[in-house]
Amino acid sequence: MHVSQIAVAAFAILAAPAAAQDYPASPAPQSPMLAYAPVYDDAPADVFAGPRMEIHGGWDHVGLRLKATSTDAAGNAESAALQAPDDGFTYGGSLGWDIALSSTLIAGVEAGIEDSSIRECAEVYGLDEACIKAGRSVEVGGRIGQALSSRVMVYARAAYVNSRVKANYVDFEGILDNQSAKANVDGIRLGAGFEAAVTPNLYLKGEYRYTDYNNYSLTANYSDGSSDRVDLSLDRHQILGGIGLRF
Repeated sequence: MHVSQIAVAAFAILAAPAAAQDYPASPAPQSPMLAYAPVYDDAPADVFAGPRMEIHGGWDHVGLRLKATSTDAAGNAESAALQAPDDGFTYGGSLGWDIALSSTLIAGVEAGIEDSSIRECAEVYGLDEACIKAGRSVEVGGRIGQALSSRVMVYARAAYVNSRVKANYVDFEGILDNQSAKANVDGIRLGAGFEAAVTPNLYLKGEYRYTDYNNYSLTANYSDGSSDRVDLSLDRHQILGGIGLRF
């Protein structure tokens, strides 16, 4: 081999590493899930702070207890009772605002409205029928949460609730007077749930709620001295799923 050929070969060997340094290595392939995963630069609590709106729906269980009493002018009373625990579907929406109290602690307020499919009818005795329908509910409350990461938060909540209930009592035999009552009942709602951030603005949630309502009674007095009275008590269990936007 000529000296010139040896020199060219040596130069090629020495130049190869330098040339490699001029071109950075191609990045390693990235998982598609990581490529589209949201990136959060803020503290975990900041991800869940700000105004929000959501829709939700799920299982609704209402325990309804109704007692209807008719008293004639002589003071003779006849009554009928109905217990109607029933399952149905609830659906609604809410607006809220959360703030970060620390890097992981969140507090917020919210207001919501919902309706229910629950309607229960039963024969009390003979041909008598009593029906109870769960109507709309409105709530105002607050919550406190703990960010487990920049994507998941757990929380507990409490709220004041006002719900509408309609009760009907029909006596097809004509022994008792037919009765109908529509009532707005107040209660306290407690719950717990979680939120999962899908993107910086979109989240999914799951929640359990228990509502205890005040007992309600309605009395109608008539000119002949007779009267009708309806006593109502109820509680509620709900398991919900929802989707929301944070601004």
